[in-house]
Amino acid sequence: NIEIFLFGSRLNDNLKGGDLDLIIKTNKDGQKIALEIQTKFLYEIEESINVIVYDEKNDFIKELMKNAKRITIEEL
Repeated sequence: NIEIFLFGSRLNDNLKGGDLDLIIKTNKDGQKIALEIQTKFLYEIEESINVIVYDEKNDFIKELMKNAKRITIEEL
């Protein structure tokens, strides 16, 4: 089970470009999943992407989540 959240400049339709910023929540090996997502986007789609694994103890990530939007894998 993986939840994906978009954050950063891609949430603002008035801004163009920029990399894709994602936070993933999972009960599996989050670092492995993050690496798989980054690799797929880099090699198959040639898109710059940042993937952060959610950590409920990390205040910075909690702050990012305040404005993040949950998305599906199809929306990527």
